This record gives sequence, C-alpha cells and structure tokens, in this order.
Amino acid sequence: METYNISEYIKETDFAEREIKSLRDQLALLTKAVNEKSPAPFESAEVVTLNTENIKLKHRLSILNRAIAVEASKSPRKQKEAAGMESIQDNLYEIFQQAITNAILDITDPPVVITLANNIKFGDYQCNSAMPISNTYKQLGKKVSPIDIARKIVEKVPK
Repeated sequence: METYNISEYIKETDFAEREIKSLRDQLALLTKAVNEKSPAPFESAEVVTLNTENIKLKHRLSILNRAIAVEASKSPRKQKEAAGMESIQDNLYEIFQQAITNAILDITDPPVVITLANNIKFGDYQCNSAMPISNTYKQLGKKVSPIDIARKIVEKVPK
C-alpha cells in the first residue's frame, strides 16, 4: 500500500476542483445556448450548418405529412370529380367493394379486383374477386367455391 503525503492529496484535489469548475463553465455555456436556441460556442461551423438544415427539413417534412393526410382523407372518386373527371373503373370498384363487403361478412377487408374484360363479348370490365376470396376461405379451413362466392356478390350488386 502506497502512502501519500499531504502535498500529493492537495495537488489531486486542486486538479479535481479545476476540472469541476471547467465542467460547470461548459454546462453554463450549454444551458445558455439551449435557452437562447443558439449553437454552443464550441460547435464547429459544419455542425451548426447541419443542425440548421435538419430543422428546415423537419419543417418541410411536417408540411408534406399534413398535405398527405389531407389528400388521403379524400376518396379517389372525389378527387377526380373535383378535377371534372369521373372514372368508370373507380365507380365500379366502389360498387363492387360495397357488394363484396355485404356478401362476405366473415372476412375482414376482402380483396376487390376490377379489371378490363379478357373477352369483349362479356363486357368491358370484370370483377375477379371470387378466386382470391375462395383462396382466403381455404386458408381459414373452409371450402367455398368461387362460383358460390360470385353468386353471393352478384346478389349484393345494386340494380
């Protein structure tokens, strides 16, 4: 075990007190910078520039998020109606979405697939939702044929 004389303890305590004073001064500078929302005096110019750019980007991001929320609240149909356009496919989608939701009660968010018809003699558009719904039932352990599903959907389509 080493023995220290009193002068060594005094040197160590003086050094520790200087460190504490230095840390308190730095803390005071940082507190002042935070309160005044200014950069810390020992930050580099690059850090200040990056922080400023970060603040600007966060502001732009919040503006974009608000715009996205406003647009998301509008339905595609209303957006197109506001622009003076109406889409047959969008109208069909909404009609069949309602019919499928009313016909298929035990599946949450059933798929709605509206496409251009494969064969023109059957019309211009077709609803291809019966097969994916049948597959969903199969995954749930129920066997329901696509033809039965299609009949249920057709019953719920408004005249």
